[in-house]
Amino acid sequence: MPTEPVVEPVVEPAVTTPQAAPAQPAKSGEPSIPKSRFDEVNTKYHELQSRLEAIEAERKAEVEKQLAEQNKWQELADKRGKELVEAQNKVAKLSDYEKTLEKLLAVEVEQIPEGKRSLLPDEMTTLQKLNWIARNKTILTAPAPFDIGAGKQGGGETVTISLSSEELEFAKRFGVKPEDYAKNKFK
Repeated sequence: MPTEPVVEPVVEPAVTTPQAAPAQPAKSGEPSIPKSRFDEVNTKYHELQSRLEAIEAERKAEVEKQLAEQNKWQELADKRGKELVEAQNKVAKLSDYEKTLEKLLAVEVEQIPEGKRSLLPDEMTTLQKLNWIARNKTILTAPAPFDIGAGKQGGGETVTISLSSEELEFAKRFGVKPEDYAKNKFK
């Protein structure tokens, strides 16, 4: 039959305090507590606190003893080992993901014009920066200008335009080649 542990009260040495100054009248609405009563309650509190710590230490020791007796410690160690391996695998994956996000951020930042890169907040994490860039893409990038074809030569599709006899005669009168007249006909 297991024996109950005997808990002996721990007696702390009495703490002497300097004589309290004569009681001053209480301020309006504040109750006055005598120094002797405060010391009594404070001493009782410290005794109870030390008893509680002793009881908690005994319980912890008893639980560890029971686990050791039942070989549960081996099961616990195996369980913790498996959890540790899983956590290490997750850390490795997260590290790879973080590197990938940093590469994506570098690509996104390169696409932002030099003058607007200072708009990107520095205090954000990599993922927050990517989300911020996605939300503000229209502000950060200038729209592509409309291509009017200025300065382009040749290489385009040749269009055959037939000229009527009147148009050919008109081109001859003004000294314009029929090809040039055909090009400028529809402008």
